[in-house]
Amino acid sequence: MDLRSNLAKRHANHYLNRLNEINIQYVQGGDAVVTSLAIFDKEIDQIYEAQAWASTHFETNDEIAQLVEDFADWGADLLLLRLPLWRYKDWLLTALKAALKLKLRRSESVHRGNLGIVYRQLNDFETAINYLQSALQIAEELDDTELQGLWRGNLGNVCLDVADLTEAEARFSDALRIALDLDDVRRTGLWLGNLATVYAQRQEYQKAYDNYQEALKCHRQVGDTRSLSHTLDNMGNVLSKLERVGDALVCHTEALNLAEALGDERMIAHATGNLAATLELLGRYDDALAMHQRSIESFEKLGDIPEQTLEYSRMANVFGVLGDYPNCLKCYQYMLVLSQSIGHQSYELDAYSGLGYVSRMMNDLRTAFSYHYHALDIARQIQDQSAEHRQLGLIGLVLFEARKYEEALSHYEQAISIAQSLNDEMSIGEHLGNIANIYNTIGQIEQAIDYLVEALAIAKKYERQRIIASLTGNLGNSFYALAQFQSAESYYLQALEQTEAIGDALNAANWHSNLGVVYAKMGQREKAVMHFDEAHRIYVELGSQHLVVRVEVNRELTLRD
Repeated sequence: MDLRSNLAKRHANHYLNRLNEINIQYVQGGDAVVTSLAIFDKEIDQIYEAQAWASTHFETNDEIAQLVEDFADWGADLLLLRLPLWRYKDWLLTALKAALKLKLRRSESVHRGNLGIVYRQLNDFETAINYLQSALQIAEELDDTELQGLWRGNLGNVCLDVADLTEAEARFSDALRIALDLDDVRRTGLWLGNLATVYAQRQEYQKAYDNYQEALKCHRQVGDTRSLSHTLDNMGNVLSKLERVGDALVCHTEALNLAEALGDERMIAHATGNLAATLELLGRYDDALAMHQRSIESFEKLGDIPEQTLEYSRMANVFGVLGDYPNCLKCYQYMLVLSQSIGHQSYELDAYSGLGYVSRMMNDLRTAFSYHYHALDIARQIQDQSAEHRQLGLIGLVLFEARKYEEALSHYEQAISIAQSLNDEMSIGEHLGNIANIYNTIGQIEQAIDYLVEALAIAKKYERQRIIASLTGNLGNSFYALAQFQSAESYYLQALEQTEAIGDALNAANWHSNLGVVYAKMGQREKAVMHFDEAHRIYVELGSQHLVVRVEVNRELTLRD
């Protein structure tokens, strides 16, 4: 080997060991995390140069092959965080060749497993599964318990991504058992958090929350900042479902702050999107839109089209609440183009459903009907029965607004039949509530009340406060239609109290407006004016101009004398 090659080899050795030192410092956690990242960012160009030289000279030299193999392994934690996925994938593929050349079976397992992690992040789930299964097979042949746990857990991650919750739970449970046996606190926290996400997706929110709490204890014990950020963000989502929106805001904000300190672009993208959804629940719509836009920009940097698609859907929802239907429409159109560009039928279904919603809100019922039926066709093609009954329900809403009440009832009944087969009680309650709206409209008020009471019982069973408030208010509407104004007043006041308790400003304003109407009917003008004024104030604060107009119309119609 000539002098230049010797110098290059010494340079590669030095920066390989430097990478190892920095990675060890990073894994130690705590204050060392930020320091190690700063050093890594300073040294990265030299590390790139060293690895690039080794990767072009390893095929005829076993010592250099060992360098290539070690570069991809020794710094894996940092590399997964900092390197673009395409670059780390190239490092791993080269390292795998080196491991095969050197007949290093454990290293082969490590590189195959890490390739599985990378392909999962690239949303190529089939390739991810193939690499992870081959990594697991080698680990089992070697009787390497640590790697078996690692790859079982990562296979669980892929199962979670493709919504195979039963298999995901089994994989995470196996990985957790191994981590506990090895007294590996870092991975115990990781698998506890992932099991919690399985429970969250099953809507077992309290169980998910309890597991996230246990995971957080592990993350903090070992100073695992990245996992801490991830778990806090997921916990925030669960707290929103438990209608602890203030606590959710704290979790998402802390998760985002940690992600920013790490420079973790993917975690920043997720945390900003979830923070936006929480801000929306609090009625902070301008802040929510800014966060959604930031999340979209981060996912664009990462080249993650599925997540961009999701964020456009969430942003569209905010524009819909604000009554900004042109921008809402644009978001769903972007969503449709993105979903079709990657052939993702589930997201395409959601895009058509959103287009149907905004068309209905713009009173283009024919177009809305067409979009929802297109979404229904996709749901049936991909055999997604949950999506199927949701679309039947949405078509029912279009038919309701078109005053085709019998057809609407037929669609709701079909939707309930499917939801019953899935044991989806919450959706059954939603469809029952929509049926009640039909009976209210056609003057069969007592029947509407029966359906609302049944739907309310389901919502109370699952402690869904936001839905409880909505159904309680709708019972007020029914009693108002019967001219039983004192009963209507009682239900509206209950709904108002419930919405205020969970920080739902938008619906609180709705019930203030309805109280204004009912007090006007009861001849209590002062109370009516007070509630109309409060509804007007909230709508202005939220920026919902179309609702400002609506409340003023109600005021004019009921207090004109």
